[in-house]
Amino acid sequence: LKFYSDFEKRAGLRPEVPGAMGYAAAQLLIAAIRAAGDTDPKKIRDRLAETNMRTVIGQVTFNKRREVKRSFIINVARDGRWQTSGAIEDPVLLAPPED
Repeated sequence: LKFYSDFEKRAGLRPEVPGAMGYAAAQLLIAAIRAAGDTDPKKIRDRLAETNMRTVIGQVTFNKRREVKRSFIINVARDGRWQTSGAIEDPVLLAPPED
């Protein structure tokens, strides 16, 4: 992804999860502000609730409780480094409880 290659070029190291999560949050917020056509927090909130967007961390949507629904990467520490071990993509396993 462009984010990762750009980050590595500028910083000289690979981005870690917090950097990617922050970038994804900015992507979502910018898209919601544009969709709302306004900076009114309620309008932005409503646009975020309708989000179904591909970000640098994968596809992101929200449930009716405004909790994020997305795939999660599983990382493990081996030899002092984080390595990707797999992913959980089954929405049933990841779904928070519904009211």
